Amino acid sequence: MTATLVTGSGSGLGRYLHERLGGIGITRQTPPSEWDAVKREGADVIVHCAANSRRAVDRDALVQYLDDNLFLTQRLVSIPHRRFVYLSSVDVYEKTAAPHCEDEIITADRISGLYGMTKFMSEAIVAAQARDPLILRASGLLGVHSRPNNLIRMIEQQPCTLTLSADSSLNYVLHEDIADFIALAVANGVLGTYNAVSSQNVTLQEIVDFLRTPIPFGSYRYDAGSIDNSRIAALCPAFARGSLDTVKLFVSTRQHT
Repeated sequence: MTATLVTGSGSGLGRYLHERLGGIGITRQTPPSEWDAVKREGADVIVHCAANSRRAVDRDALVQYLDDNLFLTQRLVSIPHRRFVYLSSVDVYEKTAAPHCEDEIITADRISGLYGMTKFMSEAIVAAQARDPLILRASGLLGVHSRPNNLIRMIEQQPCTLTLSADSSLNYVLHEDIADFIALAVANGVLGTYNAVSSQNVTLQEIVDFLRTPIPFGSYRYDAGSIDNSRIAALCPAFARGSLDTVKLFVSTRQHT
């Protein structure tokens, strides 16, 4: 049995976790013969963080989108394993002012957007069918293999024009914080659902003030919502850090690489 199987290992968090945890990495380009071998041999721990994050999905793209975000989860839970870690999203929560905690009852009709809905559906599959599941509802992810996002564009692309408004509320965590918590959870048998977010959000204006770079704002206001992370912060102190401090760490690390 393979020690660890990581999905989405070609980029982003999946690539970082594969480099950190080792084992086998799975991407869209993985040939059927390797999939067959994984299905036969199984894995001690499956870490599923592959996702299609497209927001505008028309009918022609929908089947592939569902395969990437839902049907893949169903295939993975059928592989023999001892632990299953699923990277979900805070997008499963309704956009309300009240703080969201892991124990609240979420109903599908209150979820906004297809991405959040498929994450919620995958959570249901993992909770019902995976062995010893750990579900991490993550926010914005920052790391050495991060895909280009608003923050990275602000750092590296000048001039840079944003679609988000100055008062947009964002929440960021580092790839290494996610990896540290997964390692801790696997070593200590931690199960259940955790909000893998920083303790405080940060506005886009606060980030611009820190970067000291004049950037034209857009008109769309994004709100990461109010998420209670006390459960994960009690086990992994890195999550007690606020989003602005996380951004500062990320920028400092990126400037020295």
